[in-house]
Amino acid sequence: MTEKQKFEKLLQSFAATLQTHLCDSNGKWSIKSFIDIYRNIYTISADTKHGAYFIHRDSAKNIQFPYSSYQGHYCLGIIYDRASPAGIDETKIHALAQLQSIASVIENFQIFAVEKWKIASDSSGSGNTANFGSIKNIEDIINGRGMFSRLGEAWFDDYWMNYRKIQALQPDGSYRPISNLRDFVAYRKGNPDLVVGQDSSDGRHS
Repeated sequence: MTEKQKFEKLLQSFAATLQTHLCDSNGKWSIKSFIDIYRNIYTISADTKHGAYFIHRDSAKNIQFPYSSYQGHYCLGIIYDRASPAGIDETKIHALAQLQSIASVIENFQIFAVEKWKIASDSSGSGNTANFGSIKNIEDIINGRGMFSRLGEAWFDDYWMNYRKIQALQPDGSYRPISNLRDFVAYRKGNPDLVVGQDSSDGRHS
């Protein structure tokens, strides 16, 4: 087992222990509210609000160490259900003795650790070409079955470092930027059949 594999195993074990710290016995978020110095409790709402270093891998701008100096890049993620807003009154102040009766805003946690490239999709997450999106299916995320998972990390790096930068000749004689993985793999003379298809989201959050 390589040092990277050892680290990944330890990270996944650590992620499994977080469940007991974040959730109560019913699987609901243990953080329910904020408390002031007068021991009054204020509930929180149900709302929840990669840069150039990926391409310029020897630069330390916006990152502690250059991207190329890391052996792996991991996502420590939380998947959860947003609780119904019914019964959550953000304007109400509670006494400390009422803490256990306050509704949690999120529940049904699943905590996972997986290499970033294994859960990546081939589309941008927010219109910023440095911000690549992730796959949506919950089981595929937890098990690292992203679009690049059968191709390998080198394909992930190549695709996202060149996202929409390569112009491909079209049948009508025009050129168009490549912005999907199957076309990119075919352009690079790879096997497009290794691209894992995306499944639709099941409505949960990550």
